[in-house]
Amino acid sequence: MEDFNINSTQPLLTTIPIQHESNDQNQILQWGLVGAAVVLNGTWWFIVVAQLVYIFSGRCGPAWGGFSWGAFQNLWGFFRLSLASAVMLCLETWYFMVLILFAGYLKNAEVSVDAFSICMNILGWTIMVSFGMNVACESVE
Repeated sequence: MEDFNINSTQPLLTTIPIQHESNDQNQILQWGLVGAAVVLNGTWWFIVVAQLVYIFSGRCGPAWGGFSWGAFQNLWGFFRLSLASAVMLCLETWYFMVLILFAGYLKNAEVSVDAFSICMNILGWTIMVSFGMNVACESVE
């Protein structure tokens, strides 16, 4: 477990100087928001590639033993659960977007939308805490 913690934080600590240096170059080249998006996308891909190298190098021990046909045995049940979850998340997101749209038609719309966005941020924090607890409970074995 200690090896996993070290290797999972290594890409993160590597991307911080990359983003900082790229931000300085972005100001020199005056790419603006597009440059920031390109740098962020590049650092995300760096993290993905670093994790793939870690997994395929065999250093993760018994956590992954390679590809097998056993991974595809109950794929239909997984697909049904994933599809239901995706539909629920889409409906929830659309619901909140419609609420923001309707809040824009109220009198003093700026205050209404600002207050609604604060409430949405608090709701997002609450959901992230509950999701984090769920993942923590599932990963303890």
